[in-house]
Amino acid sequence: MMPHAVTAAAALTGLSGYGPDAIPLLAAKGSPSLVNTLAIGLLRAGLSMTEAARLLFALQGGLYCAAAALLIHALSGRLTTALAAAGAFLVLLPLAGGIDYSDYMILALGPPTHGILALGLTLAAVATMAMGWIAVTVVVLVMTSLAHPLMGLYASALFLAALWLADGRVTAGGWLRIVGFTFLGNGVALTVILALGGRDGSDGPDDLVARYYDLWDYHRNVPIDNMLGLMCLQCAAMGGLAWFQRNRQWRPSVAWMLVLAAASGLALYLGFHIGRDVLPSSLLLIMPNRFINIPLALSFPVLVGQTLRRGDGLGLGLAAGLVAAPLAAQFSGVALIQPVAACVAVAILFATEERQGPGRTDSWLDRVDRRLGRCRPLGSLVLMIAAMGALWAQPGKPLAAEQPAALGLARHVAELGGPILAADTETVKVLTDLVPQAPLTLNIAELDFLPYIPAMLPRVATILGELYAVDFTDPPATTLRRGALILEDAPLDLGTLTPTRAHWERLSRAQWAELARRHGFVAVAAPGRWRLDLTSPLNVRIGPEQSFRIWRL
Repeated sequence: MMPHAVTAAAALTGLSGYGPDAIPLLAAKGSPSLVNTLAIGLLRAGLSMTEAARLLFALQGGLYCAAAALLIHALSGRLTTALAAAGAFLVLLPLAGGIDYSDYMILALGPPTHGILALGLTLAAVATMAMGWIAVTVVVLVMTSLAHPLMGLYASALFLAALWLADGRVTAGGWLRIVGFTFLGNGVALTVILALGGRDGSDGPDDLVARYYDLWDYHRNVPIDNMLGLMCLQCAAMGGLAWFQRNRQWRPSVAWMLVLAAASGLALYLGFHIGRDVLPSSLLLIMPNRFINIPLALSFPVLVGQTLRRGDGLGLGLAAGLVAAPLAAQFSGVALIQPVAACVAVAILFATEERQGPGRTDSWLDRVDRRLGRCRPLGSLVLMIAAMGALWAQPGKPLAAEQPAALGLARHVAELGGPILAADTETVKVLTDLVPQAPLTLNIAELDFLPYIPAMLPRVATILGELYAVDFTDPPATTLRRGALILEDAPLDLGTLTPTRAHWERLSRAQWAELARRHGFVAVAAPGRWRLDLTSPLNVRIGPEQSFRIWRL
C-alpha cells in the first residue's frame, strides 16, 4: 500500500485532481506534519508516487536500523556486533512470515507514515540519550514533534522526567537549560505544524462524534485479548531490566527513560481500554493507548544490548524475559517478527560472549571495536544509508502501481477527469494500489481521518446513507469498529446481498445521473459480479478470481 503521506501529498499538490471541498483533500489538510511536507517536496521535485513511497519506506527502515544499532552499542559497548545485530534484524524482517500490530509499527514499511517515522525518531532519541549526546537528543525530539506532535511531546516528557530522576547527575543550571531548549524546540515545532494547516476548529455534532467513536473507530477500540499478555511481559521484562541496571552498567538517565516508557505505556494502554466507555471525546481523540508502541519498539535493541554486555546473571535473566515474550507469542500466532529478532540476538550472544577471567585476552571483536571506536556516529550513518539502499531496491517486491497493467488503468482514470465512487473496500484497495493518485468520492477503506475533521461527519453520514445505503448511526455488524465500511455478501445459497449492492443494482441510469450530479463523481467502480444499469464498462482483471469494472457516467 501507498504511504499515507504520499497520498496526502498527491491530494495537496493537485496530482489527484480534487476540488477544493473534496473530503480526501480536507482530510489531507487536517493532518499536517513534517512527513507530508517531505512527501510534497519529493513529488514537486519530479519523483513519481511510487518513487516517493520507496524513498519514505527506505528512510523509515534505515532510521530504525541506525537508531537500533546506536542503542545496542550504547548498552553493550560493542560497535561491531551492534551494527551486525541491527543489520541482521532488518534483513530478516521480510522472512518472518507474519505481522502483528506492534511488529507492523517496527517493520516501518506500512501506510501510517507519521506514527512509524515518529516511532523511529523516538528510538533515535533514546539511542542518543544512551550515548550521552543530550543536545542531539533534544534536536531529535523536536524532529519527532514535527513528524507526530503527540508522540514528540510524550517522548519529551519522558526525557525530562528521566533526567530529573537520574539522582542529580545533571546540575540545576544544566537541567534548566535542557528544559528551556526542549520547551522552545517543541514550541517552534507546534507553531510550524499549526502554520502548515490542521483542524479548522469546527466540531461535528456531538451525537455523530459519539457514534463514530462507539461504532466506527478502530484504533480506539483495538481488541486487547490476544496481545495483552505479550505486551505485559515485554514491558515488565524491559522495565525490570532497566530498573535493575539504573545504578549499574547503564546510564541512569536512559535506564529511567526505559522504566518510564514501559510503566507509563502499559498503564496508559490498560487504563484507556478499561475506562474506554467513560472517557471524554478529547481523550479519545488523543488516543493514549498508542504510546504502548514505544516500549514494544525498544524491546529488540534493549534485548540485544544487554545480552551482548558481559556481566551479571540477573541482568541476563531479565533480558531472557525479552526473549521469552516474543517466542511465547509465536505459539499463539500473535507476533512472528520479534521471534526472529530474538533468535538473532541469542545467536549473537553465543557467537560473541566470552567468559571473563584474569587470563582473558582480547578477542578479534575487541580489537575491531577499538579501531572503530572513533567512528561510532559514522558507523550508524553508513548502516542507515546501506539499509535505505536495500529497502529502496526491494528486489522481487514491486509495488502494485509498478505493474504493467496499472499503466493503462492510470491513463483511463486520468481521462475520467473527476472523482470515482468505489463500491466496496476491496475495490478501493485494488484501485488505489494500482492507481494511487485515483480521486475518490470517499475512501471507505480508511475512515480513521474523521476524528481530525469532525465537521465532515454530516457529509460522510449523508454519503454513506445516500450512496451506500448504510445508516451511519446504525451500521451493519460486519463493519462495527473496523475503521472502514466492511460489507460482505452472504454465501450464494442464502442469496443475500449487501445493502450497497442491493441498492446499486436497483438504481436506474437516470438515478445514477442524479446522484453523480449531487455528489460530484464522474464514474463508478464495482466488482465484476455486480449487475448495474450502466453501459460500456472498463473491465479490470486482477488475477484469475478478482476483477472490477469502471463505468463512466
